Amino acid sequence: MHLEIGRSWAVADAWVYEQAHRDADFDLEVSGLVHPIALENSQWKDWNLVLTCGADGVPISLSGRLKADEPVAVVMRRIAGAGMLAGGPVDSPVRLLVVPSLYGEYEIAGQNGPPQSDTDTRWTRWGTVVLNPLN
Repeated sequence: MHLEIGRSWAVADAWVYEQAHRDADFDLEVSGLVHPIALENSQWKDWNLVLTCGADGVPISLSGRLKADEPVAVVMRRIAGAGMLAGGPVDSPVRLLVVPSLYGEYEIAGQNGPPQSDTDTRWTRWGTVVLNPLN
């Protein structure tokens, strides 16, 4: 997800999902501003999350414990350059995250990256959805 803020800067959100079919430990490499997303409040206690930071205080990993078939989503936000070109069809599943509670001040401008049909694998890197501020 790429949010255009102004002429010279923007923010880029990278979403990562982890799920296991049985209880399992996980350890994700993270960067930027890190925010886990839960479906249910009870998941916070179950996950037993640990954020590890480097000596400079910058997050480097997020670890915890997944319950069987209860996914965790993590969004990582960083500053990015503005002016990302957006073309082609917007078919990335990430478009479904453009809901008022998460991105209420933005609208979809387009998609940068391959069509979903070209990248549909277990380890897919979906096309980036580009958002512009509402007028």
